[in-house]
Amino acid sequence: SFLRIMNGSELWSSSDLVNQVWTTPALDLISLDELEGKWAAILVVKSGSSASMREWSAFRAVERSMQSARNDIQFVVLSIDGTRLAWDELVDSRQYSSDMLRWVGADTRWLDGLSIESIPQTIILSPTLEVHSVSTRLPSQGLGPVLKQLNYNASQKHSRRSHCYLTLHPHTS
Repeated sequence: SFLRIMNGSELWSSSDLVNQVWTTPALDLISLDELEGKWAAILVVKSGSSASMREWSAFRAVERSMQSARNDIQFVVLSIDGTRLAWDELVDSRQYSSDMLRWVGADTRWLDGLSIESIPQTIILSPTLEVHSVSTRLPSQGLGPVLKQLNYNASQKHSRRSHCYLTLHPHTS
C-alpha cells in the first residue's frame, strides 16, 4: 500500500513488527505481538519535551473517555529516548503506573519503520499489526473521534497469541 513507502523509506509490515521487541519500565524485553488482536494507538514521546508531556496527558484523557465504549483499543506511550538515563527520567515522570509505557531508544530502524518524523507523534496499528496510520491527529487535536471510527469488528476476529517475555538481570560477580 501507499503507506509502505513514504519519504523514500519503507514502513514495517506486520511480519516486520511481530519480530520487534521493546523494553518495559521493568527493563523486560517484550515482543510487539503483545499488541496483536486489538487496535493500538501509540503516542511517540521523548523525555524533556514539554509537548510530549502535554500530549501524554491528553492521550490519557482520550483513553479514559473511550474505556466504556471501546475495549478493543490499547493505548501505548512509546519513548524514543536515546539513553537509559532519559528513559529512567521518563518512567519517573509518568503520573500513572498503569500507563502502557515502552522504550525503543533512538534506533533508526524504529524511526524509519514507523515513519517517526516528529515528537510527539501518534501512530495507529491494526489488530493484525499492520500500520494503519503514521500521522494520526495528536490527542489534543482530535485523536478520540479518529479512534471511534476504527472498525470494531476487525479486532474481534483476532485472538491473542501467547507472549514471550525475556527478563534481563544484571550480572553479579
